[in-house]
Parts: sequence; C-alpha cells; structure tokens
Amino acid sequence: MSTKSEKMWKKIFDLLPSRQKLGFFCVLIILGVSAVLSQFTPLAIGYLTDSVLAGEQVAFWSVVPILIAILAVNVINEIIKVVRRLIVEDTATQAEKKRAAKSRYVTAAGTAFLLPQPYDRQYPRQAQPQSGRYGQAD
Repeated sequence: MSTKSEKMWKKIFDLLPSRQKLGFFCVLIILGVSAVLSQFTPLAIGYLTDSVLAGEQVAFWSVVPILIAILAVNVINEIIKVVRRLIVEDTATQAEKKRAAKSRYVTAAGTAFLLPQPYDRQYPRQAQPQSGRYGQAD
C-alpha cells in the first residue's frame, strides 16, 4: 500500500517545477502560521473577558491594545491566506500545463506525434503551400 502512495506522490511531485515545489513548502508553513494565528483571537477574547472586563471599573484605554492586537492578527491572517491561495493556484496551473503538455505527445514505434486538441479542431491550422521547382507555390 505504501509503495502505491509513494509512487502517486512522486508522480504529483514530478509535475511541479522547482519554483512550485518551493511554493508547496511555503504553503505548508503558511498553513501552520495561519492555524496558530487563528487561535489567537479566541484566546485574546477570553483574556479580555476574564481579566480586563472582570474588574469593577473598566477603562476604554485598557481594552484598546487588546482590540488592536486582535485586529492586527486577523488582518495578517487574512493576508497570508490570500498569499496561500495565490501560491496554490499558481502551482496548480503550472502542474496542469505540464501535465497537458506531457499528455499531448504520444509515442508510437519510437515516433512522436501530436494529438489534436479541442482548440485545434475549432481553429484548424492552414495547410502550408507546397513549393514548386523554384520555391514558388504551384
């Protein structure tokens, strides 16, 4: 079982150029950082309700730093989520392009030929004129 999954992961990893492989690892790091940042908001709200608001006199200025920290963490978390989505989309696009380019060529008896794609059927290529004796079209 593990050999099948190893082969599958190797095939998937081979579809990615080195830039996208680096992006893949960046996405994993971003996911970890985002998970940590997502835990900050409930913890900060818990601290806010337990410590600050439990006092008899609550001053607005004692709450402001905690609210600013919550805002900053949420904005940073959303920004890194957008960056992660862009990296994932770019990686998926490059992998699809590479896969499509590989699947377009088929070898038969050592000779490669190009399979027609839907675009080729919709917009067929013009036939090249055959040249005559002196390079002129017949």
